[in-house]
Amino acid sequence: MLDHSIDTQLPVTRVSILHHVVTAVLILGFMAAGWLRLNDCDLFNPDSPRYLIYAQSLADTAQYRAIDTPGAPLYTWRPPGLPILLAPVLKLRPYDVVAAKCVVLLTAALLLAAVHALASATRGGWSGSLMVAVVGTSPMFLSLATEVLTEVPYALGILAVLYWIGRWDQSTSGSRWFAYSAALVALAFTPVVRTVGVALVVAVGLWSLSARRRWKFLPAVAAAVACLGWLAWRSRLAPGNNYAGSLLQSIREQGLPTVIADALRTVAYYALAFPGVLLPGLTNEQTFYAPMVIGRLPSVSGFEIAVAIVTATVTLAAVCGLWQQRSCGGSAGLLYVPLYCACLAIWPWRHERFLWPMVPLVWAFFPAGCHLIGGTLPRWVGPALRPAVVVGLLALCLWQSAGDAALISTNQRFLANRDAFYSQQAPGFYFSDWRQAGRWIHDNTPAHARLLAWQAAVGGTAHRFQRRVQFESLTPEKIRQQIASFPARYLVVMNAQFGLGFGWKQVFADPAYTLQIVYNDRDVAVLEVSPNRTGTVSRTGYADWMHTQRAALDAVLSHYPDRADLIARKADLLQEEGQNEQAIALLEDLVHRGMVTVRVCSSLGWLYIAERQYERAAQYLDQARLLPNAEPVAESLADGARRARERLQERDDDSLDKTIERSLRRIQAQVASLSYSAAERDVDAILPKASGNAELNYWRGYLHHLFGELDQAESFYVRAVQSGSSDAQGKLLLLRLAKAMEHPAPSAINVEASSEPVDPTAFASHVRLAKLYDEHGWSGRAVAVLESARQRFGDKPEILSPLAELYLRFARPEEAAPLFRIAQQSWPYEKSLRQGLAAAEAALRVPKF
Repeated sequence: MLDHSIDTQLPVTRVSILHHVVTAVLILGFMAAGWLRLNDCDLFNPDSPRYLIYAQSLADTAQYRAIDTPGAPLYTWRPPGLPILLAPVLKLRPYDVVAAKCVVLLTAALLLAAVHALASATRGGWSGSLMVAVVGTSPMFLSLATEVLTEVPYALGILAVLYWIGRWDQSTSGSRWFAYSAALVALAFTPVVRTVGVALVVAVGLWSLSARRRWKFLPAVAAAVACLGWLAWRSRLAPGNNYAGSLLQSIREQGLPTVIADALRTVAYYALAFPGVLLPGLTNEQTFYAPMVIGRLPSVSGFEIAVAIVTATVTLAAVCGLWQQRSCGGSAGLLYVPLYCACLAIWPWRHERFLWPMVPLVWAFFPAGCHLIGGTLPRWVGPALRPAVVVGLLALCLWQSAGDAALISTNQRFLANRDAFYSQQAPGFYFSDWRQAGRWIHDNTPAHARLLAWQAAVGGTAHRFQRRVQFESLTPEKIRQQIASFPARYLVVMNAQFGLGFGWKQVFADPAYTLQIVYNDRDVAVLEVSPNRTGTVSRTGYADWMHTQRAALDAVLSHYPDRADLIARKADLLQEEGQNEQAIALLEDLVHRGMVTVRVCSSLGWLYIAERQYERAAQYLDQARLLPNAEPVAESLADGARRARERLQERDDDSLDKTIERSLRRIQAQVASLSYSAAERDVDAILPKASGNAELNYWRGYLHHLFGELDQAESFYVRAVQSGSSDAQGKLLLLRLAKAMEHPAPSAINVEASSEPVDPTAFASHVRLAKLYDEHGWSGRAVAVLESARQRFGDKPEILSPLAELYLRFARPEEAAPLFRIAQQSWPYEKSLRQGLAAAEAALRVPKF
């Protein structure tokens, strides 16, 4: 145990009524700024919307469940602390995001009061008011305090525990039990707000064991451990994952050495990020709250070293303050800080907002540290240094206030006239009106219709089952799989900033699905899924759409030439058009301006691969993989960096075989992403040099086939089959069977040495054609063939069964279920029919919220 001398009482300082009044005025000013910043938008998705929706579940059913998911399972991914705080308000104001934000804003006011109390503990005077001003003017704090997030309530829990365990020693016998009870509640509830609160529980546990007189706090620690045990027990009951389980899974899959190496990289990332978190606006990096502002936030460049030195100095002073206050909870804080940092290091996700709860802790103990350090300096230094520190902090408050003003100004323009804001400002994803789209879905779609939504807020106002999907990270084939597996009738996608956030090629060039825009307002589009019964794809539709977007984007940029978000989008469109050098120049300039994001760095990486600058490509892809929010695309970024390094080794080999191999890889990727025109250019460029190559002939034939140029397709398929292509053999069989089915008389089709009879008057040939269409990617055509066969031959189970399965894949359970039932009358013991009917009936279930 530690020596009892650490509990030596420090003198209690006095704070005048004037100081309290000034602090109260500062807190009220912050509340006013927060009120002006309130809106119904969500910065972090799916965090904020799910807190709101599942808090509504608590309010309505007293159960923490994923009510927007089929079956409404127990929700275990995020702990229920914040939803518990929100539930009483949502009982009165259902699904009201502004009311929920008011609850978070109230905890922010209490947090500032806690900062005042802790900062005043040693020096009294104006220390508390000054620290409240520093924390309260931070634009990062203002943004977190006006979003449905856990950072502010969690930071309040940390300071509350440290304050009450410190006051316990200094309280009279009458108020000591109140301090103890407050510490117990705060300690037990904090890990329920955020799982990383386990660091605080462990720290207070070690602090309690360090001296006999602190053993009284062991029951409080036991209560907190019981809360953690309850969360773990609840997670085991539910099928969902949670943060701790995700961490253990990472260790199992990657191995402990890899996890440790990632942890060291995370530590380095946070070390570089902390200056921008502690002193927002004094670095050149783009902050996470930048999407809340139209234009640029106040920032400076060229002072990175000075800012890093100031950050280190302030942090060191805070650590000294914790030591100076070791008898008043400071020693618990000293134990908590490294434990919290260790948790951040091994956490599978990186984001600078995870660092923010350290900020109020640092500033709360900064005055005590200054007092301790000042006592070690020569007498003449203190009086000269103190005014300089005060002036510097006041200057910081003024600079931070400029960031607050930018946040408030943008928000007020948004609230004043939303339609004009969307049409004139071209805002980013933050302002997209997902909840209005949800209300439209609620009023205009079947109650059982399911959604794939980019933003999880849609399901709350739509009252529909949803699956959250990051469309920008998925290939068209992955999106098809998501549609079929859910199954989803509607895609709710972002349409902000000229098509950002969704692969709009799929609207024009998907041979299986038709995606019809049925709603498009306030930067959100709703696409209805249906079979592409003709299999038609457009050669020019996407190019025409992109030309329109470029013209509209250039018009907005002419008024806002420095908008980094719009410049990044312009680079995206230039890349789509093949103007890689211009796109690279724009993105490199953004990096130089501090916009180092996953989007910018990954785009540069892929562009440099296209330009065969593989060393630069690998550097940017590696950099992107380590940035915040890279988790959904981290695997593809790592794979891209690996391939770039491989190509760097083989770039000297310009033989024809290597050129063909590289071209084939590129063509396959282009076809997979529906970039058919680019694939045509590449295959036409390489084919004259390798006219006998089976794969090149196959891809040339397939591209003709997609565009309905059947004679040319057949010619290239034949060449590919003669060269040994099995893929071409299957496509050739499909093409010739479809041609044969256009004639009324029976015939036979030949592919290689095999011959297959075709009888358009027999339903079996229609079923065979539909099966081939489905196998080769034209499932919409398969639907059309089977529908025509049903009209011609009646309700035969051989037709109804595959047709019902296709209807289910296209999210038409209301059409699939009757067909399964009819087919069961002829095949009552067919297992696949029972399973299909059960799936269709499950998809017809209506949400209960």
